[in-house]
This record gives sequence, structure tokens and C-alpha cells, in this order.
Amino acid sequence: MLIFMGFHASYYVSYFIAGITPLILIPVLAYNPYKDPAYFLLIAKLGISLSQCCNFLATMKVFPPQIVASVFAICNLVARSATIFAPILA
Repeated sequence: MLIFMGFHASYYVSYFIAGITPLILIPVLAYNPYKDPAYFLLIAKLGISLSQCCNFLATMKVFPPQIVASVFAICNLVARSATIFAPILA
């Protein structure tokens, strides 16, 4: 989708999907409280996941590869360290 539409349009579509889904869910649950909200949450997660993919691809296109590789390596190191120490803190 990013190739066909570009960065801005992809962001608009993904945030629209993620933002409109809860607005549709509220009246549906008010009308029928026994309706399963899992489908709506799945669609909202689709929009958030799409925006995260757009963030990753936009970062790769906008910044030089050396900087992107260094930043992703540092973020990966911090994330791995946090998961190692998570059981100790819990």
C-alpha cells in the first residue's frame, strides 16, 4: 500500500481504520450489548499494525542506512535488555 499511495496517504488510511473502528463499535454495542467486539478490535489492530509498518518503511526511506542501522540496533539492544530484566522486576 505504501508503494501505491505514498507515506501520507498510507498514514491517513491506517489511522482512519484504527480511529473509526471504536466509533462504530460504540453504537453497535449500545444497540446490541451481546455483540462480540473482537471483530472490531481486530480491525482496529489492523490499522495500528499498518501504521507501524508505514513507520518502519518511512524510516528506511527518509534517513541514511548507517543511521537507521545504528538506531535499530540500539533499540533492539534496549528491548532485549528490558525483556531479560522483566522477570526480576516483576
